[in-house]
Amino acid sequence: MTKKLLAILLVVVIIIAGAGIAYRRHLDYQRQYPPLQSQTYTLEEGDTLSSSLAETALTELQSKSIIKVIGTVFDLRKCKAGDVYEIVSLKDIGSFVKFIYYVSPVSRYEISLDTQQNYLINKIDTPLEKKINTLQGSIKNNLYEAMTSSGESPELVLSFADIFSYEIDFLTDPRIDDTFSVVYEKYYANGNFVKNGQILAARYINSDQEHLAFFFEDPSGHKDFYASDAKSLRKAFLRSPLNYRRISSFFTRRRWHPILKIYRPHLGIDYSAPTGTPVATIGDGTIMFAGWEGGFGRFIKIRHPNGYISTYGHLSKYAKGIRSGAKVTRGEVIGYVGSSGLSTGPHLDFRLMQGRQFINFLALKLPEASSIPSQAKAQFEQVKKERLQQLSQSLQTPPATGMSAGRDTNKN
Repeated sequence: MTKKLLAILLVVVIIIAGAGIAYRRHLDYQRQYPPLQSQTYTLEEGDTLSSSLAETALTELQSKSIIKVIGTVFDLRKCKAGDVYEIVSLKDIGSFVKFIYYVSPVSRYEISLDTQQNYLINKIDTPLEKKINTLQGSIKNNLYEAMTSSGESPELVLSFADIFSYEIDFLTDPRIDDTFSVVYEKYYANGNFVKNGQILAARYINSDQEHLAFFFEDPSGHKDFYASDAKSLRKAFLRSPLNYRRISSFFTRRRWHPILKIYRPHLGIDYSAPTGTPVATIGDGTIMFAGWEGGFGRFIKIRHPNGYISTYGHLSKYAKGIRSGAKVTRGEVIGYVGSSGLSTGPHLDFRLMQGRQFINFLALKLPEASSIPSQAKAQFEQVKKERLQQLSQSLQTPPATGMSAGRDTNKN
């Protein structure tokens, strides 16, 4: 009986001792990994990050410290309504642990304290997974409806139409039962769709006439869309330096100047547009001059291949990086519409010269863009072969609604 009682007491002691050890370990774990709580906030219209933080449980000193630290790596003027941030704190006592600002679905800034109570910031980017998608369909009303009815974005429609913009006018040329196919990149983060990427190949059959386009980057790094014969689908120049425009004054040898009150030549085109409208260079080139030029106000002059020179006057400001000697590419934003210099209102004064002669840009037959160099044609043929297979795969997938259908492949 005594031995049995001793055995029982021994077991009880062991259990109590074990429980004590487990409890101490639990306390150590809680000290090392205290329970956390997180609260998410969204910037409202008119909010600044500073004003929004003032509505949280953070102290004024904590808020100012966060603003100061994040301002060293992120332009706080880019904060906008709808942006989300998160404050992580200790669950029981509410002490600050971490601040997280979500710049985009795949990028965020995290601010935390080190052992010396200094605020540290890290930028964390979520890796993106790229998939190749194919989409095909037929026109029942217009290209926009045919592509967006499959769940695709308007941006994809505009990019597709831009590829064939020198061959097809998508406002007037499409016919019912025209067909389209497109191979393009889609990017995902943690399995969730983030954005569309580059269009890799496109096909449009308009009244039995086939149009094909293949995206290709040559060994020098030049990227463009090419037809099956390796010729560029684009012209050397854009049709206009503005997307939004109304021509208020044409090229003429005799025009009444509204400020000087005299007749004199107007050897360019005035595009009327709101202040701040982006201005793009019409073609690849090198900036010869960017600065104030008398009556033209803020002014840019660009040298293009084959002796062409384009100028852009009355700008409100220049785009970042625009300076003499800088290289620019066709369609790159170089400045913004304004009314600087001798100007009665916001517009762009655009001029084109070849050699020393001003020419009427609206009457110009746009020069061809360069074709693929001979040393890169074999590589192009390989790319074209793969893209044609992907376009053919899309045609083998019957449209889900009679209009369009898409599928993912793992091929790059």
